[in-house]
This record gives sequence, structure tokens and C-alpha cells, in this order.
Amino acid sequence: MIRRILQLPGAGADPERIFQERFRQTLNEPGRRITVKLIYVGMIRRLLGRREEELEVPAGITLRGFLERLIASNGPEFRGHLLTELGEMMPTANLMVDGRNPMSRGGLDMRLCEQGETQIEIVVLGPPPMGG
Repeated sequence: MIRRILQLPGAGADPERIFQERFRQTLNEPGRRITVKLIYVGMIRRLLGRREEELEVPAGITLRGFLERLIASNGPEFRGHLLTELGEMMPTANLMVDGRNPMSRGGLDMRLCEQGETQIEIVVLGPPPMGG
């Protein structure tokens, strides 16, 4: 996993530009690229402050590798909403890759498409309500 200290943007900095720049810095592999359209729903949208975005990544990257790059760019709070300490999906987080559940297609180790565009929807629901 890529680890680095995240620096907070200065006053007046464009958070979207900073995010894109940080994400691009984590992409070191040469070769073909694919476009991934991300759609954020629920708590993750509130955390990131955006509904969707498009990113370019190396063709053939795994879903786990892609999520590690997102986590490196968005920090530990983002990770805490998606993955457990053991690196498995949180029970409150759901992913859809091209409209299908990736857990039935290799889970986090599935490869994203080799060419063209992939759409990933990330849904993070709040913790279940407590009480009686």
C-alpha cells in the first residue's frame, strides 16, 4: 500500500485540483490507461464533498489497488469508511463495478477492465440505528 503524509491545502486552495494532483502522483506505472468514473453515495459523498469524478488509472489494475490509491489520496478517514483493519470491505460499504457486485467476480482482487471506461459506485451507509 502507498503510504505518505497528507498535507492539508492552504486557504483558498481548490480541493478538487489538490485531490486530482495527489491521485496522479500515486500513478507511476507506464502503459495503457483506463478511465474510471466514480459515483459517491451516502456518507462517503458527504466526507469527500463531491458526487462523482473521473480518474485515469493503469489498465488491469485490481479493485483493491484502485481503492488503495483512493485511500492514499483521501486519508485514513476515507479508509475507515471503506475497509476494516484487515483490509476487507466494511459491512456498511457497498461497491458496484459496471453495475455488478464485484464480490461475485473475484472481490477486491478482480481486475478492472483492460480498456475503455469502468464505472464504480461507492455507497457508504451510516451505522445501523440503535435503540429499541
